[in-house]
Amino acid sequence: REGVPTSVWFGTDLGLVRIEGSRMDLFDELAGLPDHTVWKLLLAGDADGDVSFWAATDEGLARIRGASIQVYGSQSGLGASRIRDMCV
Repeated sequence: REGVPTSVWFGTDLGLVRIEGSRMDLFDELAGLPDHTVWKLLLAGDADGDVSFWAATDEGLARIRGASIQVYGSQSGLGASRIRDMCV
């Protein structure tokens, strides 16, 4: 049905979890997150109409877009790596 979410995402102290139908996926440090503890999640769209999930962790931000995870931390110019909250 149109407008019905096809997946549910949530952050845990083990990583980011996606449940889609009967399938559950865990995204952790092995998958590319900067840290396994996810404090906050933010869903945001960009000018191209693409949607990204942003995950706040103790070691920086992770942008999850499709199958790609891009990490932003102190090495990429953030003043601090520990991120506990976000807003748009």
